[in-house]
Amino acid sequence: MLPEVTHPELIAGLVGVVAKAAERAALLAEMSAGLASVVVAAPVAPERLAGPAGGPLMDGLTLLIPRCYDRGDEATRLFTTVARALVGGVEPPSGSLSGDHDWFHALQVFPAALYRSVSPLYRSLSLSVARAERDALLDFAELLAGSGLLAPGSALRRIHGASDTDPGPERLRKVGNGFVLRLNDDEAHGTPPVWTLDLLEFQPDGEFGAIPGLADPLWFPLLAGFDEEVVRSFVAAARERGPIEWRPELVDRLSQAAGLGRSEALLLLYGLVKPGVPVRDAATEIGVPPAALDVVDDSWEYGSREQRAALVGTLLPADPRRIFDDGPAFDGIADWYRAQGRRAPVSDTVLIAAHQAKLSWQPRALTMLNAIRSAGSCRWLAPAPRDASGRIDYRALDIRDPDPDDVVRALASYLPWLAYHLPADDDFRQALPGALRTYRARLAEPEYEVALRYLDEEEWAALAHHLGATPVDKSTPAEDRVELGPFVTPDLADGRRVRVRPGLLSGPDDPALRAFEAVGSEPVEIGALRALLSDWLPRLLEGAAAVDPAAGAPHVPPAELIAEAASVLSLGADAATVYLQLLALPDPTDKNVARWTGWKPARLKKARAELAATPLVTEAKRARAGRTLFLPGGWLALKAPLPPVETWKLPLYSDPGQGTLVPLTPIPELFAAAWARVRSGDEPRFDELRTGRRR
Repeated sequence: MLPEVTHPELIAGLVGVVAKAAERAALLAEMSAGLASVVVAAPVAPERLAGPAGGPLMDGLTLLIPRCYDRGDEATRLFTTVARALVGGVEPPSGSLSGDHDWFHALQVFPAALYRSVSPLYRSLSLSVARAERDALLDFAELLAGSGLLAPGSALRRIHGASDTDPGPERLRKVGNGFVLRLNDDEAHGTPPVWTLDLLEFQPDGEFGAIPGLADPLWFPLLAGFDEEVVRSFVAAARERGPIEWRPELVDRLSQAAGLGRSEALLLLYGLVKPGVPVRDAATEIGVPPAALDVVDDSWEYGSREQRAALVGTLLPADPRRIFDDGPAFDGIADWYRAQGRRAPVSDTVLIAAHQAKLSWQPRALTMLNAIRSAGSCRWLAPAPRDASGRIDYRALDIRDPDPDDVVRALASYLPWLAYHLPADDDFRQALPGALRTYRARLAEPEYEVALRYLDEEEWAALAHHLGATPVDKSTPAEDRVELGPFVTPDLADGRRVRVRPGLLSGPDDPALRAFEAVGSEPVEIGALRALLSDWLPRLLEGAAAVDPAAGAPHVPPAELIAEAASVLSLGADAATVYLQLLALPDPTDKNVARWTGWKPARLKKARAELAATPLVTEAKRARAGRTLFLPGGWLALKAPLPPVETWKLPLYSDPGQGTLVPLTPIPELFAAAWARVRSGDEPRFDELRTGRRR
């Protein structure tokens, strides 16, 4: 014991603790002796199904299907379970279909997966990354080839539909000569109850029929056109021969065949992968700006995965094994783009500039530029297709098309921007007037409605008062609808998203638009509609289309105007040119002036020095100006991407509050208008400082 401890109760407590410790030590010794004779089995790793690893497979399918979490062999388990059920008629065990059902999208994009497995990208990636992704894609193809789902003459489809019959606990049922498998566990909703069903159907004879109890199903084929023996041969050749060679000359061939920009063609040939270092290096080698790849990728990122996958899949020859000798096939992809009405590619330079100008959030730059270029065949710019009775044929439209309010805002920004910024020799200019005419025809359709903003009950009543009209209830069992002049809204108590029917407006100054503005803030859409319905926009676009490429950049003033300004201001012709550009244009940076005029640095420096020696301009350094010569007077430091500008010039341009700063008249007229103001005495000047009466 501890000699320092003398209190009787403390001594008793310590003795108890020591005794308990001795008792536990004896018990542990007895248990250890017993366990020494027990043979412990080695840990058994869980059985791994033969198939692709989930992580590398998802990486190989990136941007083709929704992102799936890596849960080991979950994808293999799901595909194997489905095959055993549909081919073998085996009811799936409980829990075998649990997991991320986005993996089933891989069946829909199978052609693109095969192309990706031999993409030239894998010749450039590091060995370990390339091998893991390629092996996963090829393992996936091999798994399907051995599943029975690719048996000759068979067919597989995915079905989405609704049923008023409880599907019950069984997932598998016999239909025709094959089976239908229910993938989801949907609970009934509504009164009477309705079940939403997600199904896979496999028919060994390839003949699909009606599914009992399923009303108006939507379905699409899976794995169509593939045979298990062809897929096995393709996989064997891919393992033996590796990825296909990168052939830079194919970029221009595909661009010309399909009417694509070179950046878009290059990304397609790589399988529409993310433009990483290998792809950017390939672009640089053939003169494609890497920044253009980012714009294309950005547009595809906000587009349809199904469309992306379909385009990549068309690069496979009819016999996929021919790709190793013949290279990618172009016929399918060219036919698809021709069906969209594509006439000629948008240049990468214009694509990059439009993207950087941030003209619209949706549609993205590539989508919008291509639509304007071929407006007559664009589903959401051209008048809607109609059936024999004159009603809109909604089957020819696509629910994924941009919303009308997005289109109105975007087009009102893009058209004047293109009119000002397109190079003189770009034949895209000729498409601008037709694009506006086409969309005006769409705006004139009585069914076309553009969403504006929400109005509460009080604002809705105020709008009716300003219009001097009474709302009319046009509701049907399918839709709540109240009409008020050209305005329409669903009748909701918590607020109304009001839409306007442009076809019922008399023009950009229709009193109904002013009435709407009177009840609240002006929506951007109204300003955009006014621009699209204006008289100035068609004149601006016709002027842009009439530019003569042989005359050089339209941003250089007409020769007779240069001569007049030089005479009146006692300047040389070059200094007068620079002054007129400063006077009229929103972005006369040193870099732009050099590009427009084609002058060498010494000539531009001399002209600027001559002009700087006069009171016509002031010299300074200003943020983001890109120049050191400015007109006297106020300065508006607009935020990027808009250029900062002298306030004297603002009446010549669009409202920067609408997101653009571009001229409202053709450039030759713009120079004339700015010079006319100077000649009339309204020249740029500093404001007079008034300090009150003298002391």
